[in-house]
Amino acid sequence: MIDNNNININNDFTSYITNNYNIGIDNDKIEQACKGLAYCIEHKIPILLMGNGGSAYTAAHFAQDITKVLSGNAHSLSDNYGLVMAVANDLSYDDVFEFQLQRFINNNPNQKPLIIALSYSGESPNILYAVSLARTNKFPVLSITGNNGGDLIKISNLNINVPTTNIYVAESVHSIILHYFIDYLKVYFNSRWDELE
Repeated sequence: MIDNNNININNDFTSYITNNYNIGIDNDKIEQACKGLAYCIEHKIPILLMGNGGSAYTAAHFAQDITKVLSGNAHSLSDNYGLVMAVANDLSYDDVFEFQLQRFINNNPNQKPLIIALSYSGESPNILYAVSLARTNKFPVLSITGNNGGDLIKISNLNINVPTTNIYVAESVHSIILHYFIDYLKVYFNSRWDELE
């Protein structure tokens, strides 16, 4: 279990977002996400991320932080540009994440990765198709959205929504949320590093 005495979500995170962006974020969901990520890292469960446009870069950044800073097993499905373009050209752009996830399932039939889907609108077909496949296979899905979250909220196990119609603010806050996860996890694992080695 995470020692919440070491990490104060309510004060640190909420005050920063509220003071700088005047947006309310659900603290309980932030804490649930942190605990889920900690579990995945401790148990060497793969973390697969996806996003389009700016969210693709945010997904890539978080994947490299999980891998570099925390020695986790994280990959962004947006990163292999050659494969993304091949699937988009030969099949459809709507299939670029679902295709990769199906390949993961075929090659790793006993693994149940955590899926993290980043989408401002929550309506991107390629995200929705991949998340639907993930849910069919009983993979846990964390989505991070903006505006009203779209259909992605309905098919995610856990959703953190940034309730603003300003896409630039929402995407900035998405990045802050993911950086906050890293800070949280660094404190958690640094306090328990000897136990994990």
